[in-house]
Amino acid sequence: MASVTYVCNSFKQLRIGPKVKFEGGAFTTDDEDLQRLVERNDLFGSSIHFQDDPTPAREKERRETEANVRAKEEERLLKEMEEEEKAKADAQAKVEQDILDKQQEEARKKILADAQKGDKKKP
Repeated sequence: MASVTYVCNSFKQLRIGPKVKFEGGAFTTDDEDLQRLVERNDLFGSSIHFQDDPTPAREKERRETEANVRAKEEERLLKEMEEEEKAKADAQAKVEQDILDKQQEEARKKILADAQKGDKKKP
């Protein structure tokens, strides 16, 4: 059988049984029994893969893309929430200003009415 090189980026000095020892994250063998041993290991496909297998890089790229999409969506939602909060605050400030304006107008009318009553009382 052909020689196969396996890589393990998670455990650079991984050992599987007495004959399989990754050196610097790589293990090469042409022994079919050792190849089966590596490929049946629970870490194969997640941490251990063929050296020329682009799957881990594609998986990493996919995860990064998904993370970027989530980050952009979170950013959009936060901005939307900030805009809603600002709109609520602006609306509340307008209501408060309208109430204040109405109270001031009523106070002016009362002062004017009191002043007019005072003028009528003077001979």
